[in-house]
Amino acid sequence: MALSIRSLEKLIVDRAEQRTRGGRQPLRTLEYDLRLAAPDGSGRLAFAEFERAVASYAPGAERHALRALYDHHARADVDAPAGPRSFSVDASSFARALFAKEIAPPAAEPPV
Repeated sequence: MALSIRSLEKLIVDRAEQRTRGGRQPLRTLEYDLRLAAPDGSGRLAFAEFERAVASYAPGAERHALRALYDHHARADVDAPAGPRSFSVDASSFARALFAKEIAPPAAEPPV
């Protein structure tokens, strides 16, 4: 399934909305699931953890599409043990970014 980054983000938001129960906000559902995937509970996800967590929200998404999404949202970890070239996605920032995009109209984007 070839998806653009924007299409993948929309799919993840839709799945978060479907999974949300008990008055919780969909943003918090996504954030919680991503935080659970972080090995130390910090909410910082390397690609392997991000891929596992997001794959449940986007079943069938190809690995290269998940990698493109990760690279789009990843930030350098200057204090990471792996050194200054280490990158991660922060669960809270990622969830907020996806739900903020839901408010704005999507821009045209080529598939990845």
